[in-house]
Amino acid sequence: MRFAFLAATAALFSAGSAMAQITPGEKTITNLNSPFPAGQSFAVTEASGGGSGNITTQNVSDTDGSLNITGDRVRVQTGNQFGGGTNTGVSANSIVDLTGDFFINALGDNRALTPALRVLIQDGSQRSELIWEGAYNGSTGLGFGSADAGDLFYQFIAGQGATPGNTFGYTMMSLADWGNTYSSAAFVSALSIGVGGAPGVTGFNANVDNFAFRTDAGTTRYNFATSAVAAVPEPGTWALMLVGFGAIGGSMRRSRRSAKAIPQIA
Repeated sequence: MRFAFLAATAALFSAGSAMAQITPGEKTITNLNSPFPAGQSFAVTEASGGGSGNITTQNVSDTDGSLNITGDRVRVQTGNQFGGGTNTGVSANSIVDLTGDFFINALGDNRALTPALRVLIQDGSQRSELIWEGAYNGSTGLGFGSADAGDLFYQFIAGQGATPGNTFGYTMMSLADWGNTYSSAAFVSALSIGVGGAPGVTGFNANVDNFAFRTDAGTTRYNFATSAVAAVPEPGTWALMLVGFGAIGGSMRRSRRSAKAIPQIA
């Protein structure tokens, strides 16, 4: 009986950790060569003009490495924006901000180029992207930079292009304000790190780290590192563990009481 209970508890743990949703917590990404992701792993999904995405030992905001992106177009992404998108369980109405640190090693042909950070959203049949670029937030040039809470994003709608406005030719709003423009059924389908700027830009090279996505439920922080560190269990996993440990403890107490009740034969 005890072994059956332990097996059931282990199955609960496995089910909780395999959910393909973006849930608040710390995620350490060490390998970008996995199959196309459907949850919290990252993979290179687009690359052209010599584009690449790799985990390197160069440090940006910590001492365990970072994500290096190069070329005129590359996207390192979790989730899927095509074919109806991957429902990550995050409502578009709940998003708050997307932040990250970067170091630009070379700018190539475009002096205003920075990494581009994207939140991809599926709202019925409409696919759109909310995009952060340094050129619209006062961050250009070689060296360190960051996307900060409250920075401005512009919207790109598939088949329509960027939403027109009066600032830089685009409508610029905070990520939270953009999120409130979607229907209650809209969901986040992917997060993306890539190269901003027009195709044909050459020589761009930057490192990104401390990529953090905040919603009303909390913050999910992605750390790109050369080696994995001990994972911090997510709230749901902690709850399952506590239930399991409590049940195991109760089972052991019942076993001890049963052992004491067995009469001793002289």
